[in-house]
Amino acid sequence: AGRRSTDTISSVASAWSGIQHHHPRPSAGPGPVSSGRNPDVLPAGRRHHHHRGGGHHHRASSSRSSSFSKKREAAKQPGATPGFPWDMESLKEAILRAEAGEGRIKELITKSNFVPRAPAFTALINLCGKEKMAEKAQEVFETSADLNIAKNTYMYSALISALGGSGKWEEAFDCFENMLAEESQQCKPNTITYSALISACERAGQMERAWDVFHKMKAAGIEPDLITYSVLLSACEKDAMWGRAAEVIEMMHAGGMHASVVDYTRVINALGEKGEVARAVDMFQKLQLSGCQITLNLCNIMLNCLERNGRGDLAYHLMRSMHDNGIIGETVTYNMVLCSLSKSADPGVMPVMLEVYNTMKYLGVRVTSHTFAVLIKACGKFGDPRTAIYLTHEVQQLSVQLDPSTWEALNQLLGSAGSG
Repeated sequence: AGRRSTDTISSVASAWSGIQHHHPRPSAGPGPVSSGRNPDVLPAGRRHHHHRGGGHHHRASSSRSSSFSKKREAAKQPGATPGFPWDMESLKEAILRAEAGEGRIKELITKSNFVPRAPAFTALINLCGKEKMAEKAQEVFETSADLNIAKNTYMYSALISALGGSGKWEEAFDCFENMLAEESQQCKPNTITYSALISACERAGQMERAWDVFHKMKAAGIEPDLITYSVLLSACEKDAMWGRAAEVIEMMHAGGMHASVVDYTRVINALGEKGEVARAVDMFQKLQLSGCQITLNLCNIMLNCLERNGRGDLAYHLMRSMHDNGIIGETVTYNMVLCSLSKSADPGVMPVMLEVYNTMKYLGVRVTSHTFAVLIKACGKFGDPRTAIYLTHEVQQLSVQLDPSTWEALNQLLGSAGSG
């Protein structure tokens, strides 16, 4: 067992050598503040008014005057309908205020003093979706036919997203089927469509349906993007399907993409619970290669995975790599390394455990009763009373209060050594 442990240590010694400790780049400072206006169009109040005094008030007044002027001009146009929206912004406001299901949405759009085109319908459906107004989104979508506006991929995708965002995942699937029934290039599902449908499943906890949509997407020759993978990953995590979550991250890596730090940490932790250490180590290394900042928290999560599975060899080398890259651990960090090493069957780990203990003292990391409990238990396991005596002096010197069970284990070890 000792030879295997030593061979393993040498074979994985380079596993952590790639940790990159990135320092955040200093901010370049605030950039220019955008006014939100079209830089190519001057407000009416600034075209002929150049003196400094009263500029702010004049600009605000001019903006209001311009808005009222547009409304008056729209009302004067032949065939204009008084009291109905005169531009896109007023139409948006009117739709948000209107009651759904009473025909008011259709009336506002069809009697507006301008003709909305397909992009305007997409924007209106997205607006309703953002406000969780799925019924209004549906009405906007259906009204497009009254104005002879041809439906397209973006309108369908926006409606699927709006329905899914309101928890209407079954209606979202009906909409998707209607989209396929169009049999038109203008209504062909794309990445946005499939991502919206997967998101609808994720919100409803329909993991199997989400996975099925993903495979249909791939079968249709449509490559997932970062949003697609992120939504699918979220669905896997919500249902605690960590094996699939790891599979999604591996597919992301194959496509040259990377998950968020939060996703990596959750999956690594879950893989540790399942005992899939090799997969967790591979994911941790991919995390480094992605250029992600390796923090102490990430290292602690990886150490927790190794400690659960008794991989003291990997835990020790990770600790060394952390130090090489300027990452100093805390008490829990080194205690996890000690616990990992103590699970070995090789008595040769005792000097390594003492090295970790002395490193804690050298770096000024607080040594606790748990630290000594792990060390003394290891002394008893490997029959090492000499190290136990040394640790007794350390306990007294550092004024650490041991728990009764640790004292009992220590006394038994020293007693058996004295009688021997």
